[in-house]
Amino acid sequence: MSRVCRITRCSLIFVMTSTISLAAIPAKYLRDQIVSEVVREHSSSAWKVSFRCSVAAETRRIFQALTTPEHIENWLSFPFCRSSCRNQASRLPNGFSVAHLCADELLFNAIAAVYSTCRTRKVAFSWSVEGKVVPDRTFVDIRLCGDFERSLLRLQHTGFRCEEDCRWHQALWSASLQRLCRFFDPMFGIMSDYSGGSNIR
Repeated sequence: MSRVCRITRCSLIFVMTSTISLAAIPAKYLRDQIVSEVVREHSSSAWKVSFRCSVAAETRRIFQALTTPEHIENWLSFPFCRSSCRNQASRLPNGFSVAHLCADELLFNAIAAVYSTCRTRKVAFSWSVEGKVVPDRTFVDIRLCGDFERSLLRLQHTGFRCEEDCRWHQALWSASLQRLCRFFDPMFGIMSDYSGGSNIR
């Protein structure tokens, strides 16, 4: 079955937003919202997806969750996965890999990431997916800034050659960032809609 059919059948709804100034968003909304954006890059035919969210932890703890295989297994969420599916992450010489296994232990997708930067406030890596969804090699850039109690996470995933692959990854990062936020704050919830943002549950 093609990926297009699967996306249609699951009736996923994505919200596209215009570029948003963080200064224009009240702090109470940043605490509980994940703001996403999908655009086509002006300088090329490539697509990119961007996310912004507030995480209830200092940057050092978030960095550990982003780069430790045991933690990655817990928050990385593949689109269309069932509760019986699971992730199996492992460390690579300069990155990590994640295999997504279905209930019958058959490989559904596998991701390989190779770091170009791995610092507390900036994590950047190339990204490739093998399995039923096979996009080109793309690039992920994650920036963290904050203080003792909360940190702002900005994620940008670039280099998609078609909108469909970009949308698939938007679904992946939407669900994954929700789980990452709940990893640090079990009470993480979704506030009422704020103009220009998207509430994704």
